[in-house]
Amino acid sequence: MSVKFEFVLSDEWLASAIAVRLKYRSRFHIEKPVKIVASFILAIMAIMLFFATPALGVKVFLTGAFFIALIFVMFNAHKVDYWLAKRRFKKSPFRNERCTVSLSEDGLLEITGKSEHKLKWSTFVKAFRADDDFMLLQYDKQIIWLPKKALIEGTVEEAESIIKSHVGNYEIKK
Repeated sequence: MSVKFEFVLSDEWLASAIAVRLKYRSRFHIEKPVKIVASFILAIMAIMLFFATPALGVKVFLTGAFFIALIFVMFNAHKVDYWLAKRRFKKSPFRNERCTVSLSEDGLLEITGKSEHKLKWSTFVKAFRADDDFMLLQYDKQIIWLPKKALIEGTVEEAESIIKSHVGNYEIKK
């Protein structure tokens, strides 16, 4: 049994892939409360440095400004990451290439016009299925995103059974 996905590695594909990754990341991490507490502490420290000790000079003022910058980075790092990813992708030799991903009992085969990449199932530590896509996570934190709308051969149920039988940690997310 084999299932094939096919898509073009375009700018729209990259934007969708990043949006899906952020959706999964925000769903499974409890970092927002930590960010709020840390930003509150940093803001109090910055206010104390700005107003409580004005006689200490420029170094203290710059330290307070650094704390404010840290707050900004904590809440906007994903935007910077997205900007960097778009910038790097525009220079990628794989931009606007057609990519075919085949799932079989042997593993995953990814073919573009410039490369062929074969992965055994043992390289994947976790898999997710959501309403619109599959996500396969590797040991080195690499993610393979397979949108269901890109399915050209086989069915969603076949793809799910192949992934479920070979990836030990399989979850269905709503």
